[in-house]
Amino acid sequence: MKYMNGISDGISEQWLTKDDLAKHNTYPYDQNKAAQLLQAAGCKKQGNEWLDPEGKPMAYDLICPAEFQDWSASAQDWGDQMTKFGIKTTVRAVTFTQVPVERREGRFELAYDGWGTGNPHPHFSWVATLLNKVQPLANGPYTSFDLKQKTDVVGDVDFQQLITDSALGLDIEKQKVNVQKVSLAFNELLPTIPIWERFLNGPALDGVRVTGWPKDGDPIYQNTAYNDSYATILIYNGTLGPK
Repeated sequence: MKYMNGISDGISEQWLTKDDLAKHNTYPYDQNKAAQLLQAAGCKKQGNEWLDPEGKPMAYDLICPAEFQDWSASAQDWGDQMTKFGIKTTVRAVTFTQVPVERREGRFELAYDGWGTGNPHPHFSWVATLLNKVQPLANGPYTSFDLKQKTDVVGDVDFQQLITDSALGLDIEKQKVNVQKVSLAFNELLPTIPIWERFLNGPALDGVRVTGWPKDGDPIYQNTAYNDSYATILIYNGTLGPK
């Protein structure tokens, strides 16, 4: 991920200006910077491991869905990198139906879960991540992230209100004002860390049984295969049909 704002990089480049994008911290891979931040927080390196401000070795469990091979493999890679850096991270695979329960109840140290969504409007990605998986709700603490925050980049923000307002009405330019604020605030605070995004593998053989598939690059493919599926829309509007 480049812009680290809770939405797909491709969506970011459509909804934000070049000046807006330039304000985003891309958090380049820099272990020296990471060490400086840890030291500023009171941690110190002893041998090959980091100690917390109380002098205890920094070691954490990372839960991830066991059945999703792309998730568990990338979680293991993340854990290996953290351990090599000096923060021992043990990956604990949990059945995928239990991961949301553990996160909701706050029974985790580090948690690996899905973020965002395939809808081309940023609103839905932020709802899926910030409103449904991060903020404390009536049924659990989640990560206890308060949706009202102070930022350096855009001042005081109310994520709940801004995310709601980002989808109001039909004036895209007005929506973009709120999209910009949420994007920059998310990028500064990082309530979650978007590590990777997966693109659909959706092979289609045009002319055999079905015909009418648009060419690669058609805007319809910005829709996910799961929410407002491009295939469903193409059938509905008559673009796809039997051969």
